[in-house]
Amino acid sequence: MSVSRPLRTLTDPFVVAAPTGQRVRTRLHLTETEASVLSETGAFLGFLAAKDLAERCALGRGYKHLGRKERKQGLTATASSRLAGSITAATDNQWQLAFDNLFRDLFSLRDAIALLEKRCAIPTGTSVTVNERTTHGYPTPRVRYAKQQRLQQLTARLAEVEERIETGRVRIVRGGKGLLKKRHHLDEAGLSKEQWTDQWHARRLFLTADGEKDKTWGNETIRVNPDTGVLTLRLPTALSHLSNTEVITITAKKVPSFVFESAVAFSYHADDWAAQVASGAVSYTISFDPLRSRWYLDASWKTPTTPTPSLASLAASNTLGVDLNADHLAAWVIATDGNPVGNPIRIELDLTGSTERRDGLLRRAITQLLDVASTNNCASVTIENLNFADVRSSGRETMGHGKRGKTFRRTVSVMPTAKFRDRLAGMAANRGIALKMCIRDRLCTRRAFCSAKKYSSWASRPSRRASVAAWRRRSTSSATTALSHER
Repeated sequence: MSVSRPLRTLTDPFVVAAPTGQRVRTRLHLTETEASVLSETGAFLGFLAAKDLAERCALGRGYKHLGRKERKQGLTATASSRLAGSITAATDNQWQLAFDNLFRDLFSLRDAIALLEKRCAIPTGTSVTVNERTTHGYPTPRVRYAKQQRLQQLTARLAEVEERIETGRVRIVRGGKGLLKKRHHLDEAGLSKEQWTDQWHARRLFLTADGEKDKTWGNETIRVNPDTGVLTLRLPTALSHLSNTEVITITAKKVPSFVFESAVAFSYHADDWAAQVASGAVSYTISFDPLRSRWYLDASWKTPTTPTPSLASLAASNTLGVDLNADHLAAWVIATDGNPVGNPIRIELDLTGSTERRDGLLRRAITQLLDVASTNNCASVTIENLNFADVRSSGRETMGHGKRGKTFRRTVSVMPTAKFRDRLAGMAANRGIALKMCIRDRLCTRRAFCSAKKYSSWASRPSRRASVAAWRRRSTSSATTALSHER
């Protein structure tokens, strides 16, 4: 059978490794005095963090921890050695992430420019075929002129990105670029000036302490007693006047500290946290939510590495094939022979509203998904290794134009593929369920299953269910490929 163009190369399926860290959160019930101490301490350390970040950005391109020794020595006098280490480590991570993002922009711009140049070189209304691949020119001179203007804009942006990579000049906003933009559009964001200011100050607080394995209860700066729940905060040297007690270290040195009255208790993974505190390092972060006027304490630590199950071992059990869509999750239990078992499952996925609401709805959908997998004795969940990077870079040229194309690209680009994959991997690992990923040759789906109105008619047709089984038999391995729903 001849094909109109060469097929893309398929990558081998693989099993996602279990997360190597854990994080839990609890609410802090504070008095006005305690909240005032946290606010003043967080603002002071946030100022030092901003200053350190500016110094690192001024150093320009270099290795990740460039100048960290000198910067840490300068911060130790006003804070402490451990707080200075946490600040400089956070600064280096921020700078490295921003520098890596420049390369992502570089590759994205190069792809978009190459495609625009290729199409702009073809006369209007014609097409060129090279190596069985047909490239069409733009339909009208007006469209071609608009694309030429965009090509000039992208070329200028590419030159700027290349210059920033060469000099190591990055752009970082402590507090978040999205929140900064809302300052000029308060009405659209539904915020008053006072509300925005409170959020801005809360985002720029710095109350983070890295864990230490050989220290009592895993941390020397922010410490929680696992037996009594007493929270103790090591204050910076410049804020020693806020101290209500002095902690004596092993070297008989008195350090200013603040002990909180209310006990701290973790309602989720409390036993895991207590075991880690007794034997290893625990990092703590204190944050403030100005909308709810609540303080939170996050504890995070590294978990022992568990062996990743092989594809052959997972092939002996059922798997749950999952397809991520813009407004729902489509799933079906797949037996070891590659045939679907029972009826298809549809889980609604409404990702609207604030970030916290979207994250909660996504976790609820994943919980329902894992409940289905546990009920049907599925040892794994199989999803497609989606990657919409090309949509964000060159989607304007390959996925339609005008209002219809823009609507489609917006729908695809906002799908939380990375967050869904990361959340599913962590939550599945907690239940002892493996996560398998693969890539399909094409999204051979039909519209019927996407519509809740036509869902019952789609599922009642044996021919459609048989086509799913037939697709799986053509796959390289019935136990390691994802389910292809017909839409």
